[in-house]
Amino acid sequence: MAEHLPLISVVMSVYNSDQFLSEAIESVLHQTLQDFEFIIVDDASKDASLQILENYQKKDNRIHILRNEINSGLGSSLQRGINASRGRFIARMDADDISLPERFEKQINFLFKHPEIKILGSGVLIVDEKGEKVSQVKFSGTPSILRWNMLLGSGMIVSHPSVLMERDFIINLRGYSSLRAAQDFELWTRTLWLNPFPIANLDDYLLAYRQHGKSTSSANNTLQESTAIQIRLEKISQFLEKPVPAEVVLAYRHPTYAYSNIEECIRLWIELYCKFIDKFNLNKKERRLIESEILPLLNKYSYFPPQKNNIQFRVSFWKLIRLLPRGLAFRALFSKITWGMQRL
Repeated sequence: MAEHLPLISVVMSVYNSDQFLSEAIESVLHQTLQDFEFIIVDDASKDASLQILENYQKKDNRIHILRNEINSGLGSSLQRGINASRGRFIARMDADDISLPERFEKQINFLFKHPEIKILGSGVLIVDEKGEKVSQVKFSGTPSILRWNMLLGSGMIVSHPSVLMERDFIINLRGYSSLRAAQDFELWTRTLWLNPFPIANLDDYLLAYRQHGKSTSSANNTLQESTAIQIRLEKISQFLEKPVPAEVVLAYRHPTYAYSNIEECIRLWIELYCKFIDKFNLNKKERRLIESEILPLLNKYSYFPPQKNNIQFRVSFWKLIRLLPRGLAFRALFSKITWGMQRL
């Protein structure tokens, strides 16, 4: 008799996560879809995490524990779990989050109906240390917006611990890198040029994402940001077929600082925008969504002559207008006038 292979392999990395670990595990074990194996990689924890894992393993034979002798980081640990997996799909899970009961069932149903989608995220509820809801976040389902977010936009593509992924597709992408931070963002950006675009998000809130001071994302926030910026610069340089300075991303992401070459940054933003809408054939609504992100930055980084005060590190608005395509120039003018009146 052939061995039954699980439909889903849940892959979770654990490092000193004993405070919330039991709740995370229980949320997986109580899914409405039960056809899964649960591969947990303990990344050399020094607290009670391993003991908690071993206690659960005794109760449920779907749980398989892999132990790293030294701390290897999230990317390497997740890849080790994927290498050991047998399921058709990989469900990500973090050791401090909570999967809502119908998460796997709803995601699998969607993927069966949409085989072109290989990576599926969901909306997330943001909760505090006590598990009480703080806010909620939805991610775009529009491919062009997700692609833009990989280059200059918000960076919001999918919530990493909410994703369900087709295993063979991830293996063909070469899986997770050994990066210590932003390993998920780096993986998603490898899909940037693919057609059909393989990433989507459900509107349903299927994960409670816990925010607390000891989380890996909190601890690595600076490293994550700097790593993601380098990844973006590589992709933008590939797209424009020339090297671009770091300020192109920094000025877009952090407009509260002064940048001496802001005019060059704006030129490159517009060049990227124009090439992007041509390559991916954006419709009117998609263009407006991206423009609604760009226009406030153009307002911040420009001034109306003959204004003389506080114009350092800014560009003359009329010079800026000449850089813009006609439709965007008109909306920039309207936006600038409205913005200026609001500041009176």
